[in-house]
Amino acid sequence: MTAFIYGHGSATKQMFEHELGLSLPTITQNLRTLEADGLIRKGRMQESTGGRKAQIYEFAAQSHVAIGVRMRSTQVVAVAVDMNGTPIATRQRTLPYRNNEAYYQHVNGIINEFAKELSRQGSVVLGVAFCVQGIVSADGQSITFGKIMGNTGLTLGQISHGLEYPALMIHDSDASAMAELWFDHHLTDAVCVYCERRPGGAVIVNG
Repeated sequence: MTAFIYGHGSATKQMFEHELGLSLPTITQNLRTLEADGLIRKGRMQESTGGRKAQIYEFAAQSHVAIGVRMRSTQVVAVAVDMNGTPIATRQRTLPYRNNEAYYQHVNGIINEFAKELSRQGSVVLGVAFCVQGIVSADGQSITFGKIMGNTGLTLGQISHGLEYPALMIHDSDASAMAELWFDHHLTDAVCVYCERRPGGAVIVNG
């Protein structure tokens, strides 16, 4: 049911019954659970064609958000996206990059403040992704080659020190390729080339 309402944006009990073959008691119980978890909300009543109006349930995309962070040479940019992948808020700060503890603590202070602001607006912050210019190890725990930013050897523990939310680290080109997959569910194989001042790229194979 979660996947169905996520894919369609909204649905009625009758749609769940017809499309998924579920019983009304099962549908009702699952809807109560999803509503309690904040994943759906009651929308308008469906226009009647002669019978009783059906309640429309809507996917609550902004109930949960994730934050993406990019540390550039002179600034930090944090973007919050909802569960549809839509950006809903941005935070930018001028901050020259330094590969040291004081810099990362400053960055995480900015992120913590940003996340708390989102929480006050009613969104649950799921976690933070640091998009880095550097080759990330297979286990996602360190940068194995970071010549551009001079951060070879930087670990996830160092970059997320002081952060109050779960975190991961990903190469910026890989993050862009994942966004391509997010917005085009039919994409299976592709070569992604990003023409910025320092070009980057990623290869998508079998989704």
